[in-house]
Formats: sequence, C-alpha cells, structure tokens
Amino acid sequence: MTNQTLNRTLKTLEIHQRDKVWEKAEKDGNYIMKTLRTELKNISYVEDINGLGMEIGVRLTNGLKNFNMFKFIEETRSKGLHLANADSFSFQLMPPLTIERIVLDKGLEIFIKEIKSIK
Repeated sequence: MTNQTLNRTLKTLEIHQRDKVWEKAEKDGNYIMKTLRTELKNISYVEDINGLGMEIGVRLTNGLKNFNMFKFIEETRSKGLHLANADSFSFQLMPPLTIERIVLDKGLEIFIKEIKSIK
C-alpha cells in the first residue's frame, strides 16, 4: 500500500467518524424502507423489500411477462439511478451514504414511478 493510498484511507475513516456516517445510513435506510413499503404495498408484483442500512433489495414476482431486468436498470440509469441486479427479478438500491435528503427523495420518486409503470 502506498503512502498516498494510506492517507486517502485514513482521511475517509476520519470523515466517517467525524460525520457519524453509520448513523445517517441507518436513519436514511429506515426512511427508504418505510417509503418503499408504503408506496409499493399494493403492487401485486412486488414480492419483497428488505435491507440493512442503505443497501435495499427489492424482489419482483417471478414470471412477469415482458419484464426485462437489464432494460429496466438501463432505463432507470438514464434517469439518474444506480441499481444493481441480483437475478432476473431482484435488484438493489445503493445510494451514496452521504446523499442529501432532497436528492434521495428525487431518486425514490423516480424509482417508485418506474416500478409502478411495469405492466
């Protein structure tokens, strides 16, 4: 490990400790889960929403006709979201730990609208 790499690592740790990033991750993660569960509770093809901190998994029902995970991810990416797929019907939301609430809300708005548009 170079001195430059070590210095960057130590600076990152210092910022995490100073800003108590883990507390924000827990608070924002709970907010994301509550928002998604409230907004998507009546969507029959949303099978599960779970996660820890700000790493949130969403699972859709297997066998959705005309649903393509890769196309869905690309469409949401073009709108500013970063989703990762786990399989053909599961994906993860992983916003930055330091995301501002206004940006998080905009991302959730986009995500919820896209989920509701699946036919």
